Amino acid sequence: MKQESADGAIQRTFTTMLEWGQQNDTPFEHYFLYANLNRITHDVKEGLISPWVLLNCSSGKKALTNLNDEQIEIISTILDPDYWRATFQRKVADLELVKEVIKEGNIP
Repeated sequence: MKQESADGAIQRTFTTMLEWGQQNDTPFEHYFLYANLNRITHDVKEGLISPWVLLNCSSGKKALTNLNDEQIEIISTILDPDYWRATFQRKVADLELVKEVIKEGNIP
């Protein structure tokens, strides 16, 4: 997951969010606000939700602050802050694409 392109990550993440929205009769953009934290943890662990999106929207970052210690431990290697900070700095064009898609998708 760490080596994939931003556009692939966006596509997979949005597909997961859309499916969640349909299953819960809820707008997909509310995924990080209302999805069960166990669901979010699972989806990140399984590679269905990418750090590209999770770490670049305020609702994703807020969801992370609500995780318990066990949930954080489960996804800690995936959300390696040093790796993602360096990646975002190195791949500025990809980061801008992610931010634009988040904005267009009305993801808070």
